[in-house]
Amino acid sequence: MGDKLVFPIDYKQYCRLGFEAFDNQDYQTALQDFQNAYEIMQDHTIHRLIVITYMELGDYQQAKKILLEKRSEYFETVEDVKLYVDLLLKTREWITAHYVIADYDPNNQILIKEYSQLQSLEMMDHLYRDEELKEFKAQWTSISHLSVIEQLTWWKQAVYLPLVDYAEVGIPILAQENIPLLVRATLLESFQHMKWKDELTYVDFNHNEHHLIPKELLSIEESSHYQQLYLYCQKELEKIPTLWQEIKAILPLIYLLLLPNPDQMIQKPKLFGQSLLTWFGLEGYQVDNEEFYQVFQLLSILLKEL
Repeated sequence: MGDKLVFPIDYKQYCRLGFEAFDNQDYQTALQDFQNAYEIMQDHTIHRLIVITYMELGDYQQAKKILLEKRSEYFETVEDVKLYVDLLLKTREWITAHYVIADYDPNNQILIKEYSQLQSLEMMDHLYRDEELKEFKAQWTSISHLSVIEQLTWWKQAVYLPLVDYAEVGIPILAQENIPLLVRATLLESFQHMKWKDELTYVDFNHNEHHLIPKELLSIEESSHYQQLYLYCQKELEKIPTLWQEIKAILPLIYLLLLPNPDQMIQKPKLFGQSLLTWFGLEGYQVDNEEFYQVFQLLSILLKEL
């Protein structure tokens, strides 16, 4: 009689072993089995189980890293969004949690329980970190001496602020002329993203004071003015597809920088398009607007750091 044939463990077998190990709270073994199964078949259910298993192991950062690899898939069902929010609550990324809830459920009707939980945990965090938060806020009163990139890097840490503290620090910045436009635009976008319902005061591109309710701002891509700019650049760069791909990826950000006061672009979209192309170093285009250069310099600094 010949040697006994050994058949490789297939996808279903790995899944069965993973479930058994998970039920027995042997999460390390379960993780390995789920990963093996996922290598055979990239199934969302197994991907979700890998995220959950990392959470059971207490490795929330790795769980978040895995989830973000397939972020768009976690907006398909309420259960997936709840898992995403729960993970952000574990890592205390309060502002990002607000983003996710607003993206999936702008009126907080479906995710009302998670939203209430978020508010409760934020309040506890606010009370627990009172002195730390006071120090953070005090530092922001003198942040204008930092470079643009330093300010943006600093502001990225604000996702760990409870919403009440984020608003207390961020709202005044929108009205400060000495804060770089890119930082103000980033803040404005964040309040728009969270569907902020209260009126804000901000200083625009030309240092004029305005008032708006971020919730009422149109989506950038849906704006007719943005579409003008998009179509112009697309046409001008149709013979340079590689460059168009680069510009297309950051065009909403460029538009956002001028969103508070887009009159120049609305009235002269071709001039703005020419300025944009000149910033990318194309020959044959001239820039005669010094303020555009300021925007492009900020963007250039940002892109070099990314």
